[in-house]
Amino acid sequence: MLKTKRAGVNTYRDKIKIGKITDSVKARAGGLVTDRVAFLQGIKDNGGELGPILVKPLPDGNYQLIGGNHTLHVLKNSGATETMADVIVEDLSPVELYRVAVADNSGGSQPFTKEDLAHQIRQLLKLKVETKQIVQSFPSIPSECVMDALGNVRSADKKAAAVRAANRVRSGEMNLKQAAIAEGATEASVRTQLVPDPDRPVASPLDVKNVNSAQGVSFRAISRLFSEWYTDAERAYYVTRSGVTEMAQVLKHEKELLRHAINAVKEREERLGRL
Repeated sequence: MLKTKRAGVNTYRDKIKIGKITDSVKARAGGLVTDRVAFLQGIKDNGGELGPILVKPLPDGNYQLIGGNHTLHVLKNSGATETMADVIVEDLSPVELYRVAVADNSGGSQPFTKEDLAHQIRQLLKLKVETKQIVQSFPSIPSECVMDALGNVRSADKKAAAVRAANRVRSGEMNLKQAAIAEGATEASVRTQLVPDPDRPVASPLDVKNVNSAQGVSFRAISRLFSEWYTDAERAYYVTRSGVTEMAQVLKHEKELLRHAINAVKEREERLGRL
C-alpha cells in the first residue's frame, strides 16, 4: 500500500469496496454541485480515471467518507463496486476530522460558494473551534474573506436566536428572560425584536438605489481581496520564483465565482421573462 499525505494528515492508498462506505461528512451547504458531477461524469464516460476519495476507517470495519462526495456519486451511478481511496491512519477528534473535510474541499476545482462557507463556519462554531483555527481551516481562501463570513454568520445567528426567543414570548410560552436564556440570546436583542424601533427607516423593495449601493460595496470588497491575494503571490514569484500556482488558483477561483454569478443572473432574467 502506498503511503500518502492528504489535507495535512497521514494516509495510505488502497482499493476499498464502495458498499463499505456507510457514513459521510458533508462540507457543503447545498449538497452536490451539478456542474461538478457533470464534469466528473464526463471524465468517467470517456475512460478517464477519477481521483481517490478520502475516507476514515470506522470501528465496525466500514468507512466514513471525508472527501469525494461528487466522485462517489459518479462511481455509484456508473455501477462501480470498488474505488481507490486515501485512508486516514491518524486518530482524529470530531473537530480535527471536520477541519480535514473542509481543507480537502476548500479550493481548486471546487471553490466554495458563500452558502458553503457559512455552513462550514457554522459547523466549526458548533464544535467550539477558535477563530484562528477557523481561518486556518480554509487554506485556499483569503483570511479576510473567512473573517467577513465569520462575522456575518455570528450576526445572523444572534439575530435568529433573538427572533426565536421573541416568538416564544409572543406565544406566551415563556417570559422574556426565560426565552432569552433558552435560545442563547441577550434580553436586549429579544426586546428589540418585540418592540421594533418606530423611527428605524424601512427600505422599500422598489428603491433601486439601495440595491445598486449594496452590490457596489460587495463587488469592490471582493475585487480588493482577490487583487491583494494575487499581488502577494506575484510579489513572491519575483522574489523567490514561487507563487505561479497560487496566482493560478486565485484566477481560477475568481473566474468560478463570476461564472456562478452570471448563471444566477440568467436564472433571474428567465424568471422575470415569465412574469
